[in-house]
Amino acid sequence: MSVLTSRQRDILRMLCEARRPLAVAEIANRLHLTTRQVHYCLQGIRAWLRQHDHDLSLTPEAGVQTT
Repeated sequence: MSVLTSRQRDILRMLCEARRPLAVAEIANRLHLTTRQVHYCLQGIRAWLRQHDHDLSLTPEAGVQTT
């Protein structure tokens, strides 16, 4: 079973609290990260969510949201 880092937890919390899909750039800006760092974290978040019967939806032009 994988464990989320504090950065991944922050991103996941942001996604769960959002009422709409969030752009990777918006997440990066809010957390003072690069978009590359956010994309890297999303891989771990997706793996963790799949272990808990959930997933991430990454839609071009729309953003990222939990499903």
